[in-house]
Amino acid sequence: MNDEIAVRRGKIHEDRESRPETVLCDRCGDFFRNRAWSPHALCPRCAAVSPPAGIADAVPPSASRPRRPAESPREREGSTMSATTSPTAAPVATAPRRGQSTNTHARVGEHLRRWRARRGWSQLRVAVDCDVSTRHLSFVETGRARASRELIVHLARALGASNHELNMCLLAGGYAPRHVVELDAAKSVSASLVEMIGRHNPNPAFVFDADWTMQRLNQGGQWLCSVVMPDLWADVPDPDGGMDMLAALTHSGGLLSHVRDAADVGEAYLRQLRTEQLTNPSLRTRVDRFEASLRERFRVVPCDREPDRGDPSLHLRFDTCYGRLSFFTLQTVVGIPQQITVATPRVELWFPADAMTRALMDSRAAASTDQSWRGSEPAEAS
Repeated sequence: MNDEIAVRRGKIHEDRESRPETVLCDRCGDFFRNRAWSPHALCPRCAAVSPPAGIADAVPPSASRPRRPAESPREREGSTMSATTSPTAAPVATAPRRGQSTNTHARVGEHLRRWRARRGWSQLRVAVDCDVSTRHLSFVETGRARASRELIVHLARALGASNHELNMCLLAGGYAPRHVVELDAAKSVSASLVEMIGRHNPNPAFVFDADWTMQRLNQGGQWLCSVVMPDLWADVPDPDGGMDMLAALTHSGGLLSHVRDAADVGEAYLRQLRTEQLTNPSLRTRVDRFEASLRERFRVVPCDREPDRGDPSLHLRFDTCYGRLSFFTLQTVVGIPQQITVATPRVELWFPADAMTRALMDSRAAASTDQSWRGSEPAEAS
């Protein structure tokens, strides 16, 4: 055996110029391909059993595992059957073959099929309206192809999906929710929100969108705006909504003009706006303008100070013709968690924070009730 190995090794040395990567195993005498030429070489099969001392450093520790003894065909068949039929055997994860659907893609297809079935449309009609091939649309619905973010949004618009349905489909496809764009923007302020802020009278209440544009405000909000920023409020064309809230904060005669501790209040608003700017980049220019006004008017230097997370409200104190008015405000959204996004219209409710402000609000409520009662009295007969 040793003579045969020596003869074969000599042949390797003779043929080294033509096949320098071919090496003879020192143990079994088989040829194997190895570009690193070494006088002591083992094939991978022999190196996995026990490497010699001369090349122990060249073999990784994971390769020096003892070889299991050979099993007979009967033992091998029995061990395979027991491993297959064992109820406690762990399932082996295998990569999906080409063309095989995955759970993520299938979930996106379920959403698309449900939207299409709700409209009663065929795949051909959707493909024609959305300018995609019927084959690709079929592959997306069955999970054999992955839909891009743009395609999901395009199909959602064509099939009349709501904003929260679109976000659920985007999340199922591994994409981030679509925050700023509303598919149902025409119904952004529902009648229930208008009714809710109306029942909050005489206390102020506001409804505004992700761009900080006022959508609705109740009578208490209109009265408060006329008291704390009379000059700016006189130039507002539509008292029921449409006012730019960032412009009201930036203007010299705006909301901060009658606020005590205006620097702290302005910094709190700026911190919130910078956070919202991360998901709504269109706010950047107006927020930069607001920050410049804070530096100029109140010498505010923005810092990365953490807000008080234990108190989500904002306390505001105004110096007005009625004396000092004190409120605390809370921002909230209305809807189930699956429907709420950053673009969901939010409601800001104001509550009296001291006895004097509460008494003033109660007197306004009584005066409003008395006025409405007198207006409803029947006219005296002449």
